[in-house]
Amino acid sequence: MSKHPDEVSHNWQLGLMFSLITMFSWASLPLALEVSLKYTDAWSLTWFRMLLAALLLGIWRSSVGRPAPQPLRQQSVGNFVLLTLAAALLTGNYVFFLLGLRDTTPANAQVLIQMAPVLMAIGGMLFFRERYNRWQWLGFVILLGGLGLFFRDQLLSLGTTSNYVRGIGFMLIAAISWASYALLQKRLMRGLKAMQIMLFIYICSSLLLLPAVDFSSFRGLSLTAWMWLVFCGLNTLVAYGSFGEAMHHWEASRVSAIISVTPLGTIAVLTLTAMFKPGLVEAESLSWLSLGAAAIVVCGSMLTSLAGKRRRAAIGQPAAIESPLHDGDEADRADDHH
Repeated sequence: MSKHPDEVSHNWQLGLMFSLITMFSWASLPLALEVSLKYTDAWSLTWFRMLLAALLLGIWRSSVGRPAPQPLRQQSVGNFVLLTLAAALLTGNYVFFLLGLRDTTPANAQVLIQMAPVLMAIGGMLFFRERYNRWQWLGFVILLGGLGLFFRDQLLSLGTTSNYVRGIGFMLIAAISWASYALLQKRLMRGLKAMQIMLFIYICSSLLLLPAVDFSSFRGLSLTAWMWLVFCGLNTLVAYGSFGEAMHHWEASRVSAIISVTPLGTIAVLTLTAMFKPGLVEAESLSWLSLGAAAIVVCGSMLTSLAGKRRRAAIGQPAAIESPLHDGDEADRADDHH
């Protein structure tokens, strides 16, 4: 059952705290993923993340013990087809993000994946008749300009023959996959709860990826390696659970403003990592122009979110509209954007 947009606790302290937890979780994820790729491949890592998320979310759902108003077994064949397609798209997003991360750097990946909300915004206008006001269009144009400037500077500094070009291609596929998944989930949430959808997707994705898993890569891993892998799996649930709580306590536009800073948060995490743990990942090669372009992307995203007359749920990371630990329809409390 959808909630009215005004049904929030208006506890800004909790809203800010959970928004910051979400932002820092997503900001640190590219770093953790890049380190984890040293121990296993993109397919196996994604399978592990999906499996862990399915197990933990299943345990959580069992402990809550609240029956769903519309059980999955009562869904139509068409809805099962849409759910399976959503699982395939989200799996593609996770895998291609990792493949793109392999050919670029965490900070680059975090900025490049901002193409996803741009594509979702376009899809929302085409399929859900969503509309922007003039300030949101200005923010949208600023965001696109920042992305273009970032691409240009990075291509000039890294060279068009480098793996960076291939990384852009993988990130574009990841962005298209995420935007398609997000729009599809918005359609599914008309009759299903977020937790139902995500539990099905995690289980289905685990099964879809099973033939591609290299189980030998998990043998003989050190405790440190397992800690990185588990962190990647837990990061998803912590981030989306915190996002759901933030939406419960604070207006979506304000939550979006905090989450929009995620690319800059990633750059900060990488800078601190280079200072205290040099050599953990490859050093970033961001010029002042690239840093400025990343800031422009953040400003455009914030303006697009804050200028809306209607509240919007703003996310900047793969699989962003899911709130699996909050068994409610967060997307109906606000239009899905970014």
